[in-house]
Amino acid sequence: VVIPTRDRNVEVRRAIASVFRQTLNDVEILVVDDGSIDPTSQVIGPVRDPRITVQRNDTAAGPSAARNAGTAMARGSFVAYLDSDDEWHPSKLEQQIGALERGGPRVGLSLCGYEVVRGKRRRARVPTGVRAGRVVQLLDTRHEPIVTSCFVLPAAVARTHAFDGDLAAYEDLDLAAMISKTHDIVTTRSILVRKHVSAERQFSGSRVIESRRALLAKYADVLRDHPAVLGRNEIMMAAELARLGRTDEARALLASIDDGRLSPWTRAIRRVEPRAPQRLATLLDALRLAERFSLSGALWRVRTSRLRWQS
Repeated sequence: VVIPTRDRNVEVRRAIASVFRQTLNDVEILVVDDGSIDPTSQVIGPVRDPRITVQRNDTAAGPSAARNAGTAMARGSFVAYLDSDDEWHPSKLEQQIGALERGGPRVGLSLCGYEVVRGKRRRARVPTGVRAGRVVQLLDTRHEPIVTSCFVLPAAVARTHAFDGDLAAYEDLDLAAMISKTHDIVTTRSILVRKHVSAERQFSGSRVIESRRALLAKYADVLRDHPAVLGRNEIMMAAELARLGRTDEARALLASIDDGRLSPWTRAIRRVEPRAPQRLATLLDALRLAERFSLSGALWRVRTSRLRWQS
């Protein structure tokens, strides 16, 4: 279990405790302290459990580099990643490793459902499985988002598919896409991760826009044959640009989307294209949600809507 952390010495204790509660307890915990001001080893030192190893980087190298360093240290047959401010359900490893073993060598990654916790609000999401070679399904904004704390994969796959340190966001999606080129991805239909979201942990902003731009460039060869998927990604970027007040960039991106990639919704928005920045942001956000809709996705969300974290 690889846990990258930086200045989250309170949260990392909760993460480690959730690993200790696993029904499958033959684990090693590799904590990679990525340049914390107060070394993580001092905070978790009193635990004194032989299953914990702490490696410290004096200078922060980023979460992707920290995860890759932990993977290189791993001795087990499987590797799982746990962000230091998230936590796992006790049956997570048992359920997901079981799914990998049932799938055999053709399966390279196991995912699960997760619960986004923002204060008292909770929202469950369950990504769908993907067959080998269908990379574009993961890149489509209609696919439920995936998060690193849901990953469990065979050690051999983990060692040959590294996280891209050049991506400031979407490194989890990128890794899954790389794996899906040659392996199936399976999903355990249970809520097995709690993802805690605070004011400091935001999934928006310039960093996210530039990372999505870099991700689309990385998979340009795949997206070339799927213009509608590329268009949906560009609409998502335009909506985020408008939300940040970068309305000129948002309009330019919306205008650049090839006609062959436009849905009736997008054509309608392009015709009206309001001048008021706030109205443009509102319309583009509504367009992003409309473009994300698909009948199969709606049915999947209905089928999984009752899933909850079962204590």
